[in-house]
Amino acid sequence: MLVGIKDDAQKEAAEDLYRALQTAGVDVLLDDRDERPGVKFKDADLLGIPVKVVVGKSLAEGTVEVSLRRDAANKSAVPIASASAHVAGLVESLKAEATA
Repeated sequence: MLVGIKDDAQKEAAEDLYRALQTAGVDVLLDDRDERPGVKFKDADLLGIPVKVVVGKSLAEGTVEVSLRRDAANKSAVPIASASAHVAGLVESLKAEATA
């Protein structure tokens, strides 16, 4: 989820992460709508998005926020450089749990 759609650095980072996850074979939805973050979070919950990645203010520190829908209170600051691998790993873990 892209928080600051008018922030070029956030927009570029979100689009790069989107492409990297697609390349890794992960189904991705990039919410780059001009909406308030709360609206985007609610919509992600309604759609049942299992892994949320928030590209926002923490990008200035080189991180994105990653959380699982089932444990939204547990958020991790993940370096942008390793975010695609981290998220792909989470998705694979969720798939493995679902088939176990």
